Amino acid sequence: MSYIIYNGEQVSVNFDVVDGQTLPTADKKGFCYFGKKYPGLRKRKSACRAVVVHHTAGDGNAANIYNTLRTRKSKKTGQLLNLGVHFTIDRDGTITQMGDIAFVLMHAGEANDWSVGIEIANRAVDRPGVTSKFPREATVEKVHGRNQKCVKFYPEQVEACKKLVNVLCELLELPKQVPMDAQGNLLRTALPPALLKVVRGVIGHWHITDSKWDPVPHILEEVRVDFQLRQKP
Repeated sequence: MSYIIYNGEQVSVNFDVVDGQTLPTADKKGFCYFGKKYPGLRKRKSACRAVVVHHTAGDGNAANIYNTLRTRKSKKTGQLLNLGVHFTIDRDGTITQMGDIAFVLMHAGEANDWSVGIEIANRAVDRPGVTSKFPREATVEKVHGRNQKCVKFYPEQVEACKKLVNVLCELLELPKQVPMDAQGNLLRTALPPALLKVVRGVIGHWHITDSKWDPVPHILEEVRVDFQLRQKP
């Protein structure tokens, strides 16, 4: 399909998006993030004010991600967490919509009620000696003041992410921006509570909590550059 589902309506976009409801699942019943079968699914009561980008820390595709999220249980209680995300990006850049962006899905803690989530299928951690169809640069990224050895995303994933977040910002009337520090650099720490309550634009999972470092920060750097290029007159 060449559209994104928003409040039950198909909004045309200029790139391909896979309908998550058409993908095979273990129970063969289809994806549940568009309808009443998904526990706790509810419409967002207030305006969406952010797109949250994640990486999965695994190599699975959209169907694998869906099954992982829907079967994950609390380590404390053993109860299903009913996790979900609106979009996934596979290793080859394929974008899959998992749920209507007008609805709340459980992907980012306190940000769930006011954000749309994107999961990028990528281990992201640096594994020396592991070969890939698309060689990637090993790098060290600093998040929360700590160095993290990792690899960059596949070029196809970067391009897909840029296209998707640009369209989401336009559709949801969000500013095309990422959090910046006083020196004009990408902020690589969790946002203070007061700022988290009002932040608008595109953020990483690490901006919400200091217990997370996803996604690999370079992708938000590239999104920021893309924003600037697209907004030139």
